[in-house]
Parts: sequence; C-alpha cells; structure tokens
Amino acid sequence: MEMKLNKNKFALASSATMGIVYVVCRFFVLVAPSSATKLLGWWIHTFNLEQFTISPNFVVLDFISGLVSVIVLSYIVAYIFVVLYNKFLSKN
Repeated sequence: MEMKLNKNKFALASSATMGIVYVVCRFFVLVAPSSATKLLGWWIHTFNLEQFTISPNFVVLDFISGLVSVIVLSYIVAYIFVVLYNKFLSKN
C-alpha cells in the first residue's frame, strides 16, 4: 500500500529547507560575491552574467523580504505538489 503525504508537514519541511538555502546563499554572496556570480552563471548557462555585478551590501529589509517570499512561495508550491501527488496516488 502506498502512503499519502501530509500536505502541511511536507510544505513546511520544503519551505524550511528553502529558507535555509536562501540564508546560506545570501551569506555566500556577502563573503564571495564574484564566486557567487560565477556559480550562478554555471547554473543559468544560457545567460551571460559577466555584465552584472552583485553588490555585497546587506540590507536587512531586502534580506527579510526575500526570505519571507521564498518561504511562502516554496510552501505554496510544495502544498500543490502534495495535493497532486496524493490525487495521482489515489487514481491507482
């Protein structure tokens, strides 16, 4: 028997994980902005990021806004994922 996922717990775990990733990424940008730009360029290989510069300035409001938005959006996406997963699971 296949097990259904708990929508809220899965979404909370996903959003907490994305929040941690966001904080680590922001720290990396503060410590090594040029390396962060290069890494992002490797991940987004269709864009030339050489023309952009990353400002290592830390603005608390920007950090909090970004953290809140990534947590909320990842919660919503994970919740929808579990709803669909459970729906497809019950079709079998």
